[in-house]
Amino acid sequence: MPNRNGLEVLQYIRQKDKETKILILSARYAIEERVNGLDMGANDYMTKPFDFLELEARIRTLSRISYIQQGNVLTCGSLRLNMATKNVTYHENNISLTKKEFAILEYLMLQKGQVISAKRLMNHTCDSHTDLFPDTLKYYIHSIKKKLVAAHCQKELIRNVRGKGYKIEEETE
Repeated sequence: MPNRNGLEVLQYIRQKDKETKILILSARYAIEERVNGLDMGANDYMTKPFDFLELEARIRTLSRISYIQQGNVLTCGSLRLNMATKNVTYHENNISLTKKEFAILEYLMLQKGQVISAKRLMNHTCDSHTDLFPDTLKYYIHSIKKKLVAAHCQKELIRNVRGKGYKIEEETE
């Protein structure tokens, strides 16, 4: 784009409009760039080259999601994730996450209440040049759950929806 980069345009749009759904299509594939785009208010991020069927599916998904950018703090019950400071707390208990765990939890919280396929979750949280083993995501999810329990989280916030993916939901009493 001449005169402005995509993140400047995104920032300008988010200052004026919190509800417009934004999907970034970019040749930049580094995890830091994708996370930065999502942190700045994008609803989704795809790297080139991409398959048009996947693009169409993501657009359909965005059209079903009700989304308003509320700032840099995501909440799910007593779980709070600050996208700017990378701080995660449950009640007042700090939770120390690796970069990968943080990215996974952040994406799940951005899509709260939605079932996210393992492939989609890994696409949004891993470098496209990373060779992953099939159980890698399971390991990270298990690690996040263990850390939530250590922070005195009584309910299982992250659920495996058999054959479909993962979902994070508000705590219910």
